Amino acid sequence: MDCANRCRHELLLAHSGDGRRPDSSHLLTAEPLASLHARGVTVRTVHQHPAPHDATTRRNMARAADGGAEVRTTSGPLSPMVIVDRETALIPADDGHGALVVTQPGIVHFMTEVFEHTWVTAAPLDARSRAHHADESLSACAGPSCCSSRRGRPTR
Repeated sequence: MDCANRCRHELLLAHSGDGRRPDSSHLLTAEPLASLHARGVTVRTVHQHPAPHDATTRRNMARAADGGAEVRTTSGPLSPMVIVDRETALIPADDGHGALVVTQPGIVHFMTEVFEHTWVTAAPLDARSRAHHADESLSACAGPSCCSSRRGRPTR
């Protein structure tokens, strides 16, 4: 099932990954985003807070935001899911390969409500947040003896 091509109104994505396992980030590449936005599809994506510290995830988040998607991060628990037009949802399969397609209206509604609750409590990823995440990652790479230029004290 090609979610990006079938989506007509809204695509909701939740990413719990930290870049170590595949997720729905491929939906946020330039071609699908351009296609979605050309059709007037709203894209909202939530990433678990530690995810922005992974370089690949940071690039995907920035690409999504630059492409018009609304991006937020949450410090709470987050189950990976994709919800298409509030009618179909995808969740990871138990074996770690592929996804389960959920079309039962009650389950999709419940999953949408979980996403919406997470969305409301998540922090928007704006340009300043992107710069902050990049700064934290650079400081972490430099080691614990490095001082943050903004705080003037050790980063850890």
